[in-house]
Amino acid sequence: MFDHMWVNFIWTVLLWLLVLFSGIIIAAMRKGISTLKSKPKRLKSIITSTNPHETLKTIICFAQQSNYKVSALDETKYQLVLDESTTLTSWGFFYPIFISQHADNATLIEVGIKSKFVQIGPIVSRCHEKCVVGIQAALFANAERKSSGFAGEAVKV
Repeated sequence: MFDHMWVNFIWTVLLWLLVLFSGIIIAAMRKGISTLKSKPKRLKSIITSTNPHETLKTIICFAQQSNYKVSALDETKYQLVLDESTTLTSWGFFYPIFISQHADNATLIEVGIKSKFVQIGPIVSRCHEKCVVGIQAALFANAERKSSGFAGEAVKV
């Protein structure tokens, strides 16, 4: 009976390891461009007074300075996908971003989230919120830099 219990335990561990490694492989193989075909169900919106081109550049700079990489970019449609790597708590996420100009000179930014593999629970919400808040902070900092006259150029003394 004792041997049978260990055999069941070993098979259970092997099954979980198979699921774990399958998830990691699937997450690594997924491409971000696929998330631009249609908007995901989960979207958060940001409205800014910055034009779409400057908004796109600000988000790209934000991604380059943080934990994200740009995995897809369509400059003509003002769309991009940020990619977050696999961590201990998630398989990683894609953040498809759709930028559009509105009639009142406001720019609408829609940030979606799509897991690279099956993901449920509060981790999805927390990661989505972290990305959106990071983009908001980058937009605010960029607007402040521009209004103060500092655009990032070296100042000659």
